[in-house]
Amino acid sequence: MDFSLPIPLQALGYSLKIYDKLNSTMDQAWHYALTSNSVHTPGVWFLAHEQTGARGRQNRFWHSPKGNFYSSLLLVDPAPLSRVPQLCFVTALAIHEALSSLLIQAHDHPPLRLKWPNDVLIGREKVAGILIETRHVGKTQNLCVVIGIGINCIEAPRIEEVRRPATHLSRWIPHISPSKVFHEVSQTLSRHLIFWERGHCFGSVRQDWLQHAYGLGQSIRMDQTSGSVHGIFSGLDETGRLLCTTASSKGIIACDSGTLCFLDEDKKD
Repeated sequence: MDFSLPIPLQALGYSLKIYDKLNSTMDQAWHYALTSNSVHTPGVWFLAHEQTGARGRQNRFWHSPKGNFYSSLLLVDPAPLSRVPQLCFVTALAIHEALSSLLIQAHDHPPLRLKWPNDVLIGREKVAGILIETRHVGKTQNLCVVIGIGINCIEAPRIEEVRRPATHLSRWIPHISPSKVFHEVSQTLSRHLIFWERGHCFGSVRQDWLQHAYGLGQSIRMDQTSGSVHGIFSGLDETGRLLCTTASSKGIIACDSGTLCFLDEDKKD
């Protein structure tokens, strides 16, 4: 597959590293961050044709056969640590824009939706996932962030392997390739990172994300370590926490973690 860094990203100073098979692109990104003296570019992309030990949210296994898109973007000091979780929404919007561009000629596909906190759906089926990890690295303890992205191009996990139905882009784009997906995603993510402005413009990001939100206004259950919360998915707060409007005296509860279940479809994240 012919991966190449788009010219606008070359001009900005991004770099690209490509591998045939890895345990995971995220592990490779962290190895690079921990063994390199410094990262001199705005970001370093790591791409693999195949992963043998990729992980998703809550350390779940991520099915990674050849033909799909597997990448991680290493950033150094992209924002204060408290704002780093916002990158999940920034990245989701970038993937939404990229896939919308790729699907523009496919008029019969269901709408693209963003599912809190880290999934991109086509209709009700997952097509992409995002994982954000952070570490302080080196003697100066620089904050490094790795954004992991997996997109189903030609194959989706079987239903027994995942917590909700999944789909793949080739159902609507017969000759889709990971290199074409990278060309679109890398450019849209670069633009969205600039727009986000280290978290100063998250208010606009939040509004854009909510325009594409899956299940807004629906009945939900959020399973947290402290117990389950039932109510209506009513939005995001200013930091990206899910707002659940309950019928009890608790009113609106802001959830920053947990397993989200939409009660009308009885499918877990």
